Amino acid sequence: MDVLSLLLEPKFWIGFLLVVLYAIYRYGTRNYNVFSDNGIPGPKPLPFIGNMWGIWKKSTHTEDTKNVKTYGNVCGFYEGQKPIALVADPEIIKKILIKDFDHFMNHSSIGGIEVPIFSKMVFVLNNNEWKDVRSSITPAFSSGRIKKMTSVINRHVDQKVLKLTEEAKNGLKVDSMRMFSEITVGVIAESAFGMRIDDLGSEDSEFLKHATNLLGTPEDQAALTSYVMLIPYLFPSVVAQFIGNNETYKFFIDVVRHVVKTRSETNEKFDDFLSLFDELLSQVTMEKDGKTVKRWTGEALRDIISAQGLEFMIDGYAGTAMSMASLVYRLGVHPEIQEKLYAEITDKLDTFGEVSNDMIQELPYLDQFVNEVMRMHVVTPRLDRMCCKDITYDGFTIKKGVKVQIPVYYLHYSEEHFPNPKTFDPDRWSPENKSNIKPFTYLPFGGGPRGCIGSRFALQQMKLVICTFISKFEFYPVEETMTELKLKPGYGFVCAPESTMMGIKPRTN
Repeated sequence: MDVLSLLLEPKFWIGFLLVVLYAIYRYGTRNYNVFSDNGIPGPKPLPFIGNMWGIWKKSTHTEDTKNVKTYGNVCGFYEGQKPIALVADPEIIKKILIKDFDHFMNHSSIGGIEVPIFSKMVFVLNNNEWKDVRSSITPAFSSGRIKKMTSVINRHVDQKVLKLTEEAKNGLKVDSMRMFSEITVGVIAESAFGMRIDDLGSEDSEFLKHATNLLGTPEDQAALTSYVMLIPYLFPSVVAQFIGNNETYKFFIDVVRHVVKTRSETNEKFDDFLSLFDELLSQVTMEKDGKTVKRWTGEALRDIISAQGLEFMIDGYAGTAMSMASLVYRLGVHPEIQEKLYAEITDKLDTFGEVSNDMIQELPYLDQFVNEVMRMHVVTPRLDRMCCKDITYDGFTIKKGVKVQIPVYYLHYSEEHFPNPKTFDPDRWSPENKSNIKPFTYLPFGGGPRGCIGSRFALQQMKLVICTFISKFEFYPVEETMTELKLKPGYGFVCAPESTMMGIKPRTN
């Protein structure tokens, strides 16, 4: 049979089509034995898209809960063709975050594309460069340095309180997220960059608009519940391209770069975090060709300083503002707790005379309250680490290149670790009960060497702000206030509440 005759045979084309389809199938499932070959159970993936089909109808925290309850405390699934190990066992989490940190030093990549400034943030950096930056800037977040920021925080709080006292004298409905955003953005801008922004209360404030967008625009929220959510998992580089072209990120990158460049051209001294980053990072050295040289100089130094300023802006604003809105929500729906806190705070105000860093160290019930809010109002549903070399635990192996996800939301709502987890109960953090909480089941700021570097600053800011507000105002539910905690839908990186509306009025006693 000659070639032409063969090409005219229907059987040939049917066979050829079957071979092509089989090759496509094999290519689309080529990585799907990573877990089955290494003792890790999980749902069956589909070619190319893994376990992401229907993602637009799912939420991160509900998927994690379902997978752990179905397959156990260690299970695996696939984001596209990328293997993800979900680890909810506290003992193994401890090993991943601390004991075996050398196997899990890095976060996952952002698609393999270098995004200027963003890719130099300490959260994104990997290996030795991460070590150099992290160890260098850690002194910037010492207790003494953070204490110095108290006056900045209190000044921004007092300005907001003065305005609200008049506006809310007959009761006022407020979006608590926006209210605390104005304070937090002002604090971050001044403490990080030495910038005082006067129009934060304005509806047209460009700085506040972009800061708010860091937590997602309405368009972003719509995308989270759309089939377009598949795209980043099929084409991971899209994430990096989005960051590189995003108007909000560009705005803050330009702001930080401008401040850093301007300062590099003057001998003027500044007392803020950016100045401290400059001082600390410019001293870092490394060995090169047998000589000790500066780790970064010139443009590279300005970029690494700018990156840490940008991260301070993103992390310091977004998570803190959302957590403060959650604090207020709990005050409003639990008036008995609000009054107990009011009594504790006013008692200490009689001793200290004003809200201060020393005062908030002596408020045990406030600590319990904040801990319980941070447990129930999880900001990020997962922690992630990238496995950089194979490691075997009891009965299974995590292979190099596998991304490990720690389901924080699931842990915080686990009946095993927190009895009656949907009940808001600050007393579970009392001295007599706190010891019953198993380590590494409560991870609001992560853990280990890559835990949140700014956690102490965030907690200090939250406590200072909430102490002043409780002493001056009473919070109460309004029509738009959630009767029970509900999160916006979508398979995202943030657990955002459906509403942050709350009533506020000045205290009369």
